[in-house]
Amino acid sequence: MSETNISCTGCGQNKHSSEFIGFRVNGAIKQYRTCNNCRTRTTQKKEKITRKRQLEDEESEMEMIKATELCDYITQFLNLHTLQMENIEDKENTVPFFFKCQVDISTLNNSEKEIADIFAEYIEEIDDFIWKNRADIPILSRYCQSFCRSFVQYYHIKKYC
Repeated sequence: MSETNISCTGCGQNKHSSEFIGFRVNGAIKQYRTCNNCRTRTTQKKEKITRKRQLEDEESEMEMIKATELCDYITQFLNLHTLQMENIEDKENTVPFFFKCQVDISTLNNSEKEIADIFAEYIEEIDDFIWKNRADIPILSRYCQSFCRSFVQYYHIKKYC
């Protein structure tokens, strides 16, 4: 049996023929022109690109809302969550309140860092209130509405939109 070296079409290196053996989907043995290392690397790159595209698709599917509409958006979800909680008997084992959206800040005149700081402060304030009043979602909804109004007025967000 002769030892043969084959040139890989991927990396161009001459390697032993055993480096080019693989299995088809049905389990049959196949000899490739690309070595196992190059095929593995290519497969990993394709998987990484596929995952990246899926993440981009998920992000593009996210609802885009204006900064001035954030308060109303959150209040809507809190009201919906309140209605759902009223209809559930076992409140201990319920899914926590969660939503995801993109906020359009392009119309605001603040820097991105200032806007991020403003939203972080807003979230911290709401989160602190939630921990103090976890059991009463209707109170939380009313609190969010009033806090949002003062938040928007204090940071003059509406005048930039």
